[in-house]
Amino acid sequence: PTISVDMTQWLPADKTFYHYMGSLTTPPCSENVKWHVMQNAITMSKDQMSILLNAFKSLDTASEFGFTHRPAQPINERVVTIGYPPKDAQDGLPTVSTRVSFPFEYFGSPVGLQQQFSNEFIKQVAMVAGVSESAVRIVNLEKGSTIVTAQVTPAFEDIDSVKAKLEDPEAMFSADNGWDTSTFGTASAASTSNDGGSNDNDDDKLSSDQLALVIILCVLIPVLLIANLIACCCLMKNKEEKSSPSKPTMEDAMKAREMHRAGSEKKDAVMEA
Repeated sequence: PTISVDMTQWLPADKTFYHYMGSLTTPPCSENVKWHVMQNAITMSKDQMSILLNAFKSLDTASEFGFTHRPAQPINERVVTIGYPPKDAQDGLPTVSTRVSFPFEYFGSPVGLQQQFSNEFIKQVAMVAGVSESAVRIVNLEKGSTIVTAQVTPAFEDIDSVKAKLEDPEAMFSADNGWDTSTFGTASAASTSNDGGSNDNDDDKLSSDQLALVIILCVLIPVLLIANLIACCCLMKNKEEKSSPSKPTMEDAMKAREMHRAGSEKKDAVMEA
């Protein structure tokens, strides 16, 4: 029988998530795995945990305690971003995007301070831009120290003024406008992302040097294979020519015939004598 399970019912109500490029947690620990980790953990009972661990203990990669994961790895140069679940777009209204950088270390701060930063960011944009807080949405957060990608949905008559204010983040997030610069620092404009603030595809792109190397290898490898085949054929042909006896030519046949005749005449002369 077919059993249908709605996995979304097990997800937390707040579907905010962290994203980074990592690897498998079990051998061979392959890299380039896109991890999406929910910010709010899902709980389970002690009995459920026991069932899960007992199931893991039967795996070849599990330890005697039932664990299948390896120790936490250092972040190194990984870029960690925070994503928010999409909201339904308001039909007919324009959307203006902005990317703002802060010295505030979002990913190294406690969860409470992270939530405060997100709330204060939305309130500040709404207040300075003159829109409601529901019209401001954080699309992505990434390290850098913290780069915020946000979208604002203003009314048509306010779009020009909202654009102008979003293009000046230093003024928008200043102490004069009530921004807590002592906690979150002063803002600056961040470089525009090619994919609208999402880093999902950046890790899959090749640099120009890598692309050139791939092209060279794609051309060079077939050429080397063909040259190798030609060299092998020539060696085999030379070997066959050396091992096989040469075919007698017409001149060789004539010389052999003359030698045979001369030998016969000499033999007759000896017998007559």
